[in-house]
Amino acid sequence: MKKLLSLSPIVQLNAFISNGDVVAFNVGSNGMIYVVLALKPLDYRSEQSGWASFAKTTPEVPQSYRIIAFQEGQLTLDINIAEEQFNIHDIQPLPANEILLVCARSWYRNPNDFEKNGRIYSLNGEFKREILLGDGIQSVQATSDG
Repeated sequence: MKKLLSLSPIVQLNAFISNGDVVAFNVGSNGMIYVVLALKPLDYRSEQSGWASFAKTTPEVPQSYRIIAFQEGQLTLDINIAEEQFNIHDIQPLPANEILLVCARSWYRNPNDFEKNGRIYSLNGEFKREILLGDGIQSVQATSDG
C-alpha cells in the first residue's frame, strides 16, 4: 500500500550560509538544528604527489567558524569562534551552555603525544577545554545531560 508523505522545510538557511562553507550540521537532544560554517578557505586535506590524499586535523592557518542554531524555524544562536586550531566536522550542544566541536580525526603518536579532538566552547565563543574523543568519528550525539 502506497502512502503519500508531505514534506515541508522547517528553516531556510540560504540567508545565513552565504558567507562560508558548511562543515558541520547536526541536531541536538534539545531539538535545535546546529550548523557550523568555516569562514576562511578550507584546508582539510593534504596530498602526496600523485598517489594519496589524507585528512588534516589542523589547517596551516587557524580557522574561524560561525555557529548558528535554529529552533522552530527561528535563529536562536549565532556566535563566532576565532582562530580554532582544529578542522571541525561535527557539533553538539552540551549542558551548562556549552558547545562541543569535533574534529573527526585525531593523531596518536605515543601515550604522551596525541591530539584532543573535542573542543568545548561557551555560547559566547570562549574556548573552555579540550577532550580526547578518538579517531575516525563519523557523527556524535550528546544526551541532554551531557
